[in-house]
Amino acid sequence: MSYKNHGPNNFPSHLVSNEEKGREWILQYCKAAWHEYNGINAQSFYQARWKHHRTKEYAMGNQPINKYKPVLGVTSDDNESWLNIDWSVLPIIPKFRRIALNKLSKSEYNIMATPIDSMARNDKDNYFKTLKERLYLRNGLLKEDPSLPDMFGLGKRPEEPSDLEELEMQARYTYKHNAAIEMEQAIDLVLYQNDWDETRRRLLEDLFDDGVAIVKEYIDSNNAVRIRRVNPSQVIINTCAKNDFSDKQHLGEVLELTISDIKAMAGNQLSEEAYKEIASKSRGVTGQGTSAMPINTPYSRAYDDTKIQVMDIEFYSTNTMKHEQRTDRRGNMVYKKVSDNYRERQRNKYQKTEYKVVYCAKWVIGTNHMFDFGLATDMKREAGRLMETEMSYHLYAPDFHNMRCLGIMEQLIPIADNIQIAYYRLQQAIAEARPKGIMIEMGALEDIPLGANGNQLTPMEVIDLFNKKGVLVYRKVDIQGRPTNYRPIEELQNGIGADVQSYFGIIQQNIQMIRDITGLNEFTDGSTPDARALTTTAKLAAESTNNSLGNIHEAERNLLEKLCRSIVLRVQDVVQKGGNIEGYINALGSGSMEFFKASGDLSNYEFGMRLEDKPDDESRARLLAFMQANLQQGMIEMEDAILIESTDNLKVAQQVLAYKIRRRKEELERKAIRQQEMNAQVQQQSAMAAEQAKQQTARVEMEAKIQLEQAKGQIDSQLAQQKFEFEKQLKEMELSSKYSAQGVTMGVDLAKEGLPEEQPQQTTPENSNSANMVQ
Repeated sequence: MSYKNHGPNNFPSHLVSNEEKGREWILQYCKAAWHEYNGINAQSFYQARWKHHRTKEYAMGNQPINKYKPVLGVTSDDNESWLNIDWSVLPIIPKFRRIALNKLSKSEYNIMATPIDSMARNDKDNYFKTLKERLYLRNGLLKEDPSLPDMFGLGKRPEEPSDLEELEMQARYTYKHNAAIEMEQAIDLVLYQNDWDETRRRLLEDLFDDGVAIVKEYIDSNNAVRIRRVNPSQVIINTCAKNDFSDKQHLGEVLELTISDIKAMAGNQLSEEAYKEIASKSRGVTGQGTSAMPINTPYSRAYDDTKIQVMDIEFYSTNTMKHEQRTDRRGNMVYKKVSDNYRERQRNKYQKTEYKVVYCAKWVIGTNHMFDFGLATDMKREAGRLMETEMSYHLYAPDFHNMRCLGIMEQLIPIADNIQIAYYRLQQAIAEARPKGIMIEMGALEDIPLGANGNQLTPMEVIDLFNKKGVLVYRKVDIQGRPTNYRPIEELQNGIGADVQSYFGIIQQNIQMIRDITGLNEFTDGSTPDARALTTTAKLAAESTNNSLGNIHEAERNLLEKLCRSIVLRVQDVVQKGGNIEGYINALGSGSMEFFKASGDLSNYEFGMRLEDKPDDESRARLLAFMQANLQQGMIEMEDAILIESTDNLKVAQQVLAYKIRRRKEELERKAIRQQEMNAQVQQQSAMAAEQAKQQTARVEMEAKIQLEQAKGQIDSQLAQQKFEFEKQLKEMELSSKYSAQGVTMGVDLAKEGLPEEQPQQTTPENSNSANMVQ
């Protein structure tokens, strides 16, 4: 056919039309991919599956011991030797592996989704524009009357800023679009529903052991987003040079399935004759199971348990989209899509657009049978890159060169072998060690007359006395009577000597080499930390471990970031198709659960994804302690503390805390200034009041003096008036008395002269008063 290159194992051409990329074209690509992979010297993935299996055995401390026996002189045929040792594996490597994996698993991330399209930017601008307008109006009304904002519905809400600085801080640090919050919750829900914690643990094991980790995401038949880990030992891939394998063209998994499994997956895509042919070709290659049921029952066939190899593959290709531009008979411009084989007309215009696609297939290796082949469904396309797409596989190898992935566990295998051989030799040295003994000078123990009835003790009796009582009786002279310098009994050391110390030292040196390679030390593994070590030393040791494991940390971060980008597109596809992304998630800021359901608006936004490291326990504890101290000092309020504690981003939490403290200080300073002004005003008012009181007292005293003087003057005036009246009356009385006496004298004189008596004088008020006064 026209799409084939020369040779049965060559890749088909991608330049053929879309209609020609059918079953035969896909089948040829599958065969070519399989042939190419088996032709390259790949030291990882499916070709090196034996190496992956060996690495896992060492990681579990279950490596085969047959490789150690020839080193120790033991033949593997008869297994005979003079060695008396336990052949069990010393589990030192698994311990360091567990410590490293536990340390890696403690690193956590915050998944940050940010809408980056124009609609999201407009939403943000409108939101802060509304907040700024409310802020200006509220501040203006507060200057007139504090009660006016509430009257006009402009009272401060809990989420609203108090001033322009806080508004700017919200826009820079704490603002999050509602669609971003919803998408982050959707991602968390998808990860939770797919048991991401367990998947992540397996991926970290793959990175540590094999130096590569692979994960796949897809939408299943129930319209749910699924995630699963892919075993690196089952993968075939084209030759790549990049650590993230972004230059891959195809990737497949070699699965060992039974006929029953294939029937469940393929259904009616394969006939019964095809299943028989597959089973017959696979017989004796991958092994054949047994069936407990007769051959011709309606429930099963004898070959249903036969294991066969199936390659589940995805690969890129480029398709063409052709559009025709013409004018219809009414004169209207028509622009429509046409097929690649559409016969072009000279008077019309045609436009071809190439776009990237993904083809997939499940090929039964070594046959012409395959199923589930064709264009991949639910291809991921970002709104800004509609002509591009990605496979559903994501992989990363931190140490990758020439199609070889190198993991830390593989680097530890020679050290594990050295430790095991030294351990076997150490056991043999201990087993062959002689027990502790004594050296006896028999001449000093003879002729000792201390036995019963004066009999002599035999040397054995002297030794027995020494062993039981600790009493040693011996002669200090020889048979000639000359004194001796030697001791009769001397203890001999046992056989555990230099060899044991040497083998133990070899084990310790190899353990130190493990620490050097993994970056683990006495502080990070908690084995024998020095209690006198300074905190700075411990921090430097922990930082050394982080640096050594940093490549694995970066690989996991890269995988998770790519996975989250794909989950965003998968969620949008599910929502667009009318599916539901729903379930229970952890409620924000609490340990309770709440029901979540993604809305259809998520498909309207384009999201950017990034990961932020969650603060470690020490950093968060330090921040919380500082926050608690400021809370007790009144520098922040309780709602501020709740906001800071619920913020996962340490830098944002620090910025919020610093802003709240600075704002509180400014508020306290303003309050202190107002208090000083009030105190000065009170003092001024007090001084004025005192002065007014003093003036009032002086005025009262003056008024009292004036009133007293006025009273005195009035009294003096009254007394003078009374005195004047009294003197006046007194003079009148005197005059009246004088006149009365003169009258009496004249009357007497007239009487004496014989004159007639005068008429009595009329009484007047003055006369009456004078008379009264006289009386």
